[in-house]
Amino acid sequence: MPPTEPNVLAELLEVSQTLASSLDLRSALGRVLEHIEQSLGAVSATVALREGDADDLVVEAAVGVGWQKARRARYKAGEGITGRVMASGRPVVVPEVSREPLFLNRTGIWGSHGKGELTYLCAPVALGGRTVGALGVAVPHRKDRRYDQEVARLSIVGAMLGQAVRVHRLVEAERQRLLDENTKLRHELQERYQIRSLIGSSRPMQQLYDQVGQVAPSSTTVLLRGE
Repeated sequence: MPPTEPNVLAELLEVSQTLASSLDLRSALGRVLEHIEQSLGAVSATVALREGDADDLVVEAAVGVGWQKARRARYKAGEGITGRVMASGRPVVVPEVSREPLFLNRTGIWGSHGKGELTYLCAPVALGGRTVGALGVAVPHRKDRRYDQEVARLSIVGAMLGQAVRVHRLVEAERQRLLDENTKLRHELQERYQIRSLIGSSRPMQQLYDQVGQVAPSSTTVLLRGE
């Protein structure tokens, strides 16, 4: 029996709250996939995202599959079901993965779970009108099952994931900007207050330089007296 609309809304609200509760993107993605796994009775679920500005997709989070193998799975635009979803920006449903040559099975889910035929649903992860990834879910195949509602739900979740990716990138960009600014300021301070910036070559100044050189490596407080 398909879930009622209030249940779907409650599930989407939980996904939204999960994504908003952490700035650790991979951790948040993992919890969202766990929720999808439970709510859809999924065998596995993965999120693959663009790697930087390249067209390659890399699995960033997965449940129901070995993480080491999933992490090595990569897709180019248009390659396999995942690559096609990224290239087209449209969801795809594969009713029976054993009959679909485009299902590449790079995460190893097909043939390893021992539960018979699988259906694979894949929805785009969209950001600002651009597809930045794909959300893939494998569920046990049922001949009488209609997947319209599941696809619509996954498409909404994909849009939520896109916004989470956007926030994560903004936070990372700001963090990098602050690190770069801090490095620049440290460099400027080091240049400004190095001993060679002091003016003077008289004997008293030479003695001062020697004293500064002796205490500079330590954290000792020094009082300089005299002219």
